[in-house]
Amino acid sequence: MKYLILISFICLNVFAVNTENKTVSLKSFDGFELGAIVEVPEALSKKDVKSVVVYVHGSGPQNMDEDLSSVTVPVGTKNYFFRDIAQALLKKQIASVRYNKRAFEVRNKILADAKYKESDEFKNYAAHPLDYLIKDASSMVDFAKNEFPNAKIYILGHSEGTGIALNVAQQNKNVSGVALIGFSNESITSSLLEQFVYRAQAHFKKLDINNNGILSAKELKANNDLAKSISKQMPALDLNKDSSLSLSEYNAANYSNLILQDDFYNQNYQSDYAKLPRPSAIIKTAEFKVLFLQGQYDNQTPAYYTESMELVNRLSWQKKNLKFVYFAKAGHALDPRDSQEDINYRVIPAANLEKVSNEVSGFLVTPTEK
Repeated sequence: MKYLILISFICLNVFAVNTENKTVSLKSFDGFELGAIVEVPEALSKKDVKSVVVYVHGSGPQNMDEDLSSVTVPVGTKNYFFRDIAQALLKKQIASVRYNKRAFEVRNKILADAKYKESDEFKNYAAHPLDYLIKDASSMVDFAKNEFPNAKIYILGHSEGTGIALNVAQQNKNVSGVALIGFSNESITSSLLEQFVYRAQAHFKKLDINNNGILSAKELKANNDLAKSISKQMPALDLNKDSSLSLSEYNAANYSNLILQDDFYNQNYQSDYAKLPRPSAIIKTAEFKVLFLQGQYDNQTPAYYTESMELVNRLSWQKKNLKFVYFAKAGHALDPRDSQEDINYRVIPAANLEKVSNEVSGFLVTPTEK
């Protein structure tokens, strides 16, 4: 399949891989087995644990570590986002339950036997993928409550996982609070429009020297990779054949990638999403704590989503159970970025890990739980 790639796009649809950690197998609500790891702070028994975090992934076939290595620079760098956060929270005496996303397990089953797609198990999941992801996360919360009977349970959701975390917290009374990294108040399809089309416009504007909304033949001779890429594709991109590229034509090229990638427009996923309350509606009435952890250079779920929640809370809701924490020059995984347009992932730095662990332990977890 051919794509008109004008701007490199990196979503969290990465192929996750297992790390050296030994896993256990936990049964979800329907008996489906999910690989998982349960981590307990050193010198504590499970009965002594006072707080546990369940981790809920971003989009794509993510494993328990939310392995971002394949989209991280420099090439070859290992980047286990959830594992790094969990290790930081263990130092704060907070246990963790991390599990393989069902999409990860299903992908592996298909790779092992393509006929798995013909099974009732797969068809049931494919008919209601988002519903299954919510129920899987809720099952892990229930497991955590049974495994740690004296602990309060929290959820840390990333990207797509922020909406899942909020829905689980609304439905499952075992959840005492949620931490949201890369929050979005929109559907995944709206977020993809943001990433594919609106994010890419900044690169067009850098080439548009006279700011007239058109890249002339002269402007397309600029000595940079984008200009060279566009120039090579002009026979296809220049719809009106005027030897220049309008912003509309540029947007059309980037938007065409969404049309070509039909998986992103899974109708069953959208149907599930339409039945759910908007994340903002859940937050408005939530009695549980909500901690927003937002990178200000996040260009997949931009900071304005979180900032809008803070603005509405200040002007209208005035809820005391919400906290908004921002990370300067940090991206979608709270990792260092050069600019808002920088799409390369990096490993979350120690300072940001410390900040995450301090906010989780200081706001979500009450002093009596530590």
